[in-house]
Amino acid sequence: MQVVPLGALELQLVCHANWAWEWDETVLLPSAEVMPLLHQQLEPGVCGLLERSSRAWQEANTWLEQLQLRPVALPVCPALAPRPWWQEQGLVAVAEQPTMRERLWLLVPDDLELPHAAQATLRFIRRRVNRAAAHGDEALLEGSRAAGLELVGDGEAA
Repeated sequence: MQVVPLGALELQLVCHANWAWEWDETVLLPSAEVMPLLHQQLEPGVCGLLERSSRAWQEANTWLEQLQLRPVALPVCPALAPRPWWQEQGLVAVAEQPTMRERLWLLVPDDLELPHAAQATLRFIRRRVNRAAAHGDEALLEGSRAAGLELVGDGEAA
């Protein structure tokens, strides 16, 4: 196999604003086979309980639904989407969290010659990762209190 490094991204734990005051330190993650380094960074004790996601969860909407349904957090790279998009989804940073980085690689067979379209896609992905990495701290999401959310009536954020 040939390992093609794509870069490293800063990650941040986020939860839905409705659960910001009730987050029980459960972190929802892809399996350790898919993201072993992320699991190492979030050993139990650093966060709370690490919950492995279902293999059926392939779409972003499924992950976002889980954040709305219960008080769990999810590691995301805030620099990969504009800040207003994260706010539209109702996501805020959890209060206390570790610094996390995830390295991205593409594994391809040694004897595979990538067609021009695949090479162009790879260049696009690298540029996107590099741009996201360059945003650094300025891309990080704010916590619920810093975002100006207030708790109303039945515990919903407004």
